Amino acid sequence: PLLFRSVQTHLFPSGFSRSSWEPFVPLETSEVVPSGVACGRTTPAADLRMLRRRLGAMDGEKIALYAGGLAPDRGIETLLEAFARAALRSAGMRLWLAGGSSSEAYENSLRSRSSKLGISQRVSFLGSCDDAALLYQAADAVVLPSMADETSGMEAAEAMACGTPVLASRVGGLSEVLTGPFSKQLFRPGDADDLARRLAGVVGWREQDPQLGQRCRAHVVEHFSFEASLDGVERAFARAASEQELIPV
Repeated sequence: PLLFRSVQTHLFPSGFSRSSWEPFVPLETSEVVPSGVACGRTTPAADLRMLRRRLGAMDGEKIALYAGGLAPDRGIETLLEAFARAALRSAGMRLWLAGGSSSEAYENSLRSRSSKLGISQRVSFLGSCDDAALLYQAADAVVLPSMADETSGMEAAEAMACGTPVLASRVGGLSEVLTGPFSKQLFRPGDADDLARRLAGVVGWREQDPQLGQRCRAHVVEHFSFEASLDGVERAFARAASEQELIPV
């Protein structure tokens, strides 16, 4: 704590992470500077139809994607429940679950739950993925149903930079990425009905609201790009330097 108080400026990737350090870090010496997304490399697909076919998606399918670790605090059970309900409202939906599992037993429990919900034929377990951006590009919606507080929510920003809308639980830094008009895509953690309603409403956006992908990307370029992050760091250093000049020698 003494070391923290001797530092002039503390940088945090989100307001949530800053608040968790408040007992140790004076608020007046802290700045929130979100981590930057490489928007030049993280882009919408050049040929969406070809990419989706390469990844095994059928023409006309609506793909909901979760990409991350399969673990109990990730909210996957809520996602399965919500998908089962949303699929009744929107024909042709498929759920991709990408990421390594915390245990074989836990993954088997998710597969069993899918069967009990009657959606096992619509759920694909993709395993670990080295390039999540390809999946973000191919999906119609990315779902982040975490039950745990997320430090920064950069997964949401990366998906949106690919031109794909995101639905996320209202926890930690996720709610700081989905702001303004995108805040309506936040749902209550663990609430399958809330998620199902929002998922059914957004998954058909390519026909219903074709400009949504462009708005998602523009939001990230403005607020969460490397350039925006660098601007924030430079402002923080400039403030620290100006305050240092005021300290008597």
